[in-house]
Amino acid sequence: MEYEYRLVDRDLAVDGVKRLLPDVVWKIANTELVEGIGLPEVQMICGGKATEGMTVKEVITVHNLKRAMQFMLANLDRPVDLDLVKEYNRIVCESLCDKPGEIRSYPVRITGTDYKPGMPAIGKIEEVLQLAKEIDHPIKQGFYLFGHISRERWFNDGNKWTAQLVANHVFVQNNAAMLAVPVEERENFWHKLVEFYETGQQDDLNDFLYKTSIGIMPGGLTMEKTREIEERNRKWLGLE
Repeated sequence: MEYEYRLVDRDLAVDGVKRLLPDVVWKIANTELVEGIGLPEVQMICGGKATEGMTVKEVITVHNLKRAMQFMLANLDRPVDLDLVKEYNRIVCESLCDKPGEIRSYPVRITGTDYKPGMPAIGKIEEVLQLAKEIDHPIKQGFYLFGHISRERWFNDGNKWTAQLVANHVFVQNNAAMLAVPVEERENFWHKLVEFYETGQQDDLNDFLYKTSIGIMPGGLTMEKTREIEERNRKWLGLE
């Protein structure tokens, strides 16, 4: 599949992220949480208001993801290197996970699959990050980093959150897109992710994410939805 995107002005891309921030935080949060969090509660927390009916873990999760997104917007000119990736993990896992921001130093298992990731090595991680820089297509580069971080479990916890944030750093840095898995697609996302873990083949996962979860800047809609709206507008304007 060809992964199309449309480059826009940096200010337009940043404005789009700011406008979409509560929605993106809500969706990213729910890719790691089994029970899920409601959008109204996320909007309240992102707006600095207190909310009832949420666990302490859920409130911290939303707050951390909001801070990670703000960190992204303040650091878009930074290259994706090991220090940056570790900082994203540190922010999202603060007060939630064991040793946030530190590379995993013990074996782990992944729920729902027999696949067991090997122990991460700094040299291998830095090689992946260097190879990513050589990919000149921002969508493919983001997917490449997302796949390695999530499948190889570079950190003790929060790897899917970290992988999405790093991919989004690449997407927004290039003024191209935003990754946020719709909550209604969460189970399909988990299924595709497990298949990827077990096979190491990422194409199906990437195609799924592109069709359902990649919002093209500045509107934040999928390419398919963007085209539908453009076609409708052309008909209304009598251009067809």
